[in-house]
Amino acid sequence: MPSFPSKKVVNKEPFSLQVGAYGEESNANHQKSQLDAVGYPVRVELKESNGRTFYVVIIGYYADRITAKTAGLELKSTLGIDF
Repeated sequence: MPSFPSKKVVNKEPFSLQVGAYGEESNANHQKSQLDAVGYPVRVELKESNGRTFYVVIIGYYADRITAKTAGLELKSTLGIDF
């Protein structure tokens, strides 16, 4: 399993990255599984917007904005996922 410096996570800190939003829970859970497999701290949260339900895929609780952005850039370069 690759080692990602961005996995240094401090729980209950304010910075996280949204990496996906899906109308179908199964699609969100599929992306979550992929990110789990490579070691990212990932969760799915339910959000409502304009009467629609979305399943939002989020990584991390990062200590600061710079660490969160670094994690996002690594995610994009290694897995091609935008944040």
